[in-house]
Amino acid sequence: MKQVNKIVLLSDENTSKVGLNFIERTEKLLEERGFAVYSLRIRPMEDIADAIYQFDRIDLEIKPDLLIVADFACIKMQCPEEEPFYNNMAIPVVHVLFRRPWEYEVFMIWRCNFINRCYCLVPEDVEHILTYYRRVPNVKKLQEGLWDAEPRAVCYGEHTRQELEEKYELLPDYMKTIVKRWMAIMRRKEGMSEEVGVKQCLQEIGFACNEAEYLDILYMMQSVFPLYYKECHRNEEGGALFTIQEEIMHRQLEEFLKIDFEVTLL
Repeated sequence: MKQVNKIVLLSDENTSKVGLNFIERTEKLLEERGFAVYSLRIRPMEDIADAIYQFDRIDLEIKPDLLIVADFACIKMQCPEEEPFYNNMAIPVVHVLFRRPWEYEVFMIWRCNFINRCYCLVPEDVEHILTYYRRVPNVKKLQEGLWDAEPRAVCYGEHTRQELEEKYELLPDYMKTIVKRWMAIMRRKEGMSEEVGVKQCLQEIGFACNEAEYLDILYMMQSVFPLYYKECHRNEEGGALFTIQEEIMHRQLEEFLKIDFEVTLL
């Protein structure tokens, strides 16, 4: 097994606050253990020339043994075939997703290398990705208890209620009708996941849709899910980032460092 010595941590302008916090803690803990860590915060929307230079450093200059990417950072930096550059690298890549799958404007619609892995914050999202993004071969959930709060609280923590309400008001009327029906179902069946509620809602109204249409509906409802969560947990809201549990974080990093992992499809 190849020894991991150099690690690149990659984030960009679209990386969530939780993702940036995770990258910061990862850098600190890995450096304490003696790894050579390069934390790159690339800003393609701010300075594309510098972004290309910084990104090219990964494969041409740094040549890491492992690349850890937060929230699909730099996924829009693509080769002429419109495939993300890091899909063509011979470097094992760990993608850590701190948002729900439908919140990413560009998701893994390309065939991922077998040496790539995706880790989801919300456990139910593993099954969603395996079902609707079949080109992603290795999908796992992050270690349970990694934060001192449940996964949805962490995932939805960076959204304010006002911001979410403003986005809700921009939805077309037909979507607001679906949302109200969905909310009624969620209130009747406490503990139901958002996605199961959507499927039941569409079934009740007799709306048959294909996979692409269904994913579009989830995309349009991306502000609704955290808004509903905040309404249900109004008394639990706080303003600060949740705390990463260091002991569990060490176990998570150990898993990332195992580059001889079992490939899902083999």
